[in-house]
Amino acid sequence: MANPLKAIGGFFAKVFRWFSSDAAQRVAEKIQEYCRAALPVVEFIASLTPTRIDDEIIALFKRFGLGNVDKYLALPQGDRGAALMAVAQAEMQKRFPDVPISQLRAAIELAVNLSKVK
Repeated sequence: MANPLKAIGGFFAKVFRWFSSDAAQRVAEKIQEYCRAALPVVEFIASLTPTRIDDEIIALFKRFGLGNVDKYLALPQGDRGAALMAVAQAEMQKRFPDVPISQLRAAIELAVNLSKVK
């Protein structure tokens, strides 16, 4: 019977090797590139959202030419961040149509954090 701790240790060794690999470095560099592109989008969204959230969500969806605004307006107030992420994600997908959504979302989240400390 194989030692489960050895198997777990082997898994983590592979994960850590990947993070120090050239592939991980390339992904990190691409996310940084997308983050620079996402930052103006995030800042524009943030400039509209401190108050009057329904009007601002509608304005964002119109500005970026998106549909389904009613779906987001039906969300409870605390869940409206999903609408803001959807707008940013849609705009980034227009700019980088071949990039995986996970990388764009990571770039958007990084841009949000950068805009908060700016």
